[in-house]
Amino acid sequence: MRKIIDVSHIRDEILEMYFSNNINNRIVLTDFAAAESYKGCDAYNIKKNMEILCKYPKQVIILKSTLHIAKLKAMKKGSIKRMIDKKQTKGFDQYCKAIINYFPGICNKGSILNSLQDDANKFMDILLEDAEKYRESIGVIEKKFDMTEISMLKNRQPISDSILDRISERILYLSAYSFRDNARTKKLPEFSVLPYTFIFRHSMCIVLLTIKWISEGGYENVKVEKLRNDLADMTYAAYATFFDGLIAEDAKTNEIYGQAKHLIRYFID
Repeated sequence: MRKIIDVSHIRDEILEMYFSNNINNRIVLTDFAAAESYKGCDAYNIKKNMEILCKYPKQVIILKSTLHIAKLKAMKKGSIKRMIDKKQTKGFDQYCKAIINYFPGICNKGSILNSLQDDANKFMDILLEDAEKYRESIGVIEKKFDMTEISMLKNRQPISDSILDRISERILYLSAYSFRDNARTKKLPEFSVLPYTFIFRHSMCIVLLTIKWISEGGYENVKVEKLRNDLADMTYAAYATFFDGLIAEDAKTNEIYGQAKHLIRYFID
């Protein structure tokens, strides 16, 4: 069992129980979770945030940065393997010793902590730039679905061909936009392999998030930082569709993950 975790449960007994219940249980740590854990490079908080993870270092998997993963070649097989940072995962036990002892220079420019924070912050800056545009796109998508269809999507009911076509259209549009800006390519991968990319699944989660905003209302006046944070949370949901689940406190993130796991089956072989 390999599950994505967000920072909300990193000090929680739920994590301790997950590790101790089965030695084969693994936690998958993304760059966002890591960056949040190391925020400010405060010695006390770092030790507290890493305490449970460092009790079970052999059960922790470290992913490469989201910016790197977004640029991976689209392939049906081997997506998870290519996401994993083998060097950091293998050396996590030694890394824990450095964190627990808080060696001088651990947060200096060029260190692993600093690199993780830089990559995560760069992606967050991209999302902040996109957040206001995202607000506008919600209004566009709102006109493409009626409330009955939105209710069907929320309740994970069987999806009609017409709904699937409209969802696919928005996912493909967002994927093309993300591939252009993050993967630096104007050409989408072949559709047969596109659903196996992180960008496609993140785009899918964003479309599902959009439907949720439409069904609940209020997106017109919400702060841009809130929209940005929602977009960032969708990275957890997207990563979780590649693995065996998600450990997160946020109800919205858990809901979107469940819908995405259901929806992805319509796109993959």
